Amino acid sequence: MRMDVGKVFALSLTLLLCFAMPTVSHCQSAMEQVSISLNKLYSELLQKEHSKWSREVRLLVAQLRDRKAPVRSAAAYSLGLRGMNSKILDADVQSVTSALMRCFYDENREVRLNAVMALTRIEPIPASAIPALINLTNDDDKNIRKWAMVGLGETQQSSKALLSALIKGLKDTDQEVRSHSAAALGDIGPSARSAIPALITSLTDPCSEVRSSCAFALANIKNAHEALYPLINALHDEDGFVRCCAAYTLGTIAERAEPAVKELKKVLKDPSGFVRCAAAFSLWQIVPSNDLSIPVLVDALKDAEFCVRRDAARTLSDMRLAARPALPALQAALNDSESPVVINAALALGSLRSLASPAVPALERSLHHVDANVRIAVVEALGKICPFSRKFLIALEDIAKHDPDFSVRLAAIQTIELICKKHRE
Repeated sequence: MRMDVGKVFALSLTLLLCFAMPTVSHCQSAMEQVSISLNKLYSELLQKEHSKWSREVRLLVAQLRDRKAPVRSAAAYSLGLRGMNSKILDADVQSVTSALMRCFYDENREVRLNAVMALTRIEPIPASAIPALINLTNDDDKNIRKWAMVGLGETQQSSKALLSALIKGLKDTDQEVRSHSAAALGDIGPSARSAIPALITSLTDPCSEVRSSCAFALANIKNAHEALYPLINALHDEDGFVRCCAAYTLGTIAERAEPAVKELKKVLKDPSGFVRCAAAFSLWQIVPSNDLSIPVLVDALKDAEFCVRRDAARTLSDMRLAARPALPALQAALNDSESPVVINAALALGSLRSLASPAVPALERSLHHVDANVRIAVVEALGKICPFSRKFLIALEDIAKHDPDFSVRLAAIQTIELICKKHRE
């Protein structure tokens, strides 16, 4: 959705002027006017986008009935590319859902496949689609079964029939279907507790992708205490990603995972950096006072593999104030050559709030990073660390006016708005 940059920038200047208001009541009044203006602007933009979207959708829905299979397939594929938010485009989504479900019975395999893939792009998937998706889990085509499992998970529903279909999928002949069935159960979350025994059984699946999906699903279901010892056993799996998922999941049952502490300490020396990071985080969740987790994560920030460095910074961000001993290492990580590492290091510093004040100069230098996503993360971090710094506010104003990337300018404006809100309170 494109926004009117001139209008948004005018509002950002109004926000900055709030600090010059003589009294709190004046500042509050100005903020209320800005809020009203922002809501009005958003409504106007949404109405324009909705009108354009509706025309495109109606055309594609009509093409789903075309006599030629390639046309129907292309229409379904195009609807999938667009994706939809049913909370915003309710009427359109209902008509699209009905049209796509009719395609589930199309004689052409490509049409059926593209239709079910398109349905998974609707957020959230309407409950009316569940029976049709359950039927597709019995399709002869493994890819259609796989996407049906994905769709069922994204409904966020937990009816007996739905859970039964996903549990049955854990025994499918195709490993991708089994893996996506497990992932779907994890997407449903705590409401899928009845699937825990089946997921535990599948922790010994011959396919490592299935085993890791099952371990991660148990993490998302949360409090899967029944899986404690099977997960401890999975810490010794031959596949590194399975070990990583098992280590992470043990942290989600921290209050009952004390028997896992000994094995997690051993895993801190695992050859995989991902496993070491996951084990360090879970060990911290089980025993917050342990003195092993932070050193392992600080060491991982210097790992040769950038994904490990990224995960270490992300884990420290999740630890929030407890990550204070890692401050120097996180500050150094702002100079990493890989943007994802810098982004997560900035976010971790932001989670430390005022404790990260020594890192402010390094963060300010990162405001000129070549990657726009880094600049956004740094703006957000500084907004948490030193929100009332006049120097930072001047820098934000400059970013809102001159940054070449619109997303960065918008992030600066939103940060200013947040700061003004805090100032008002």
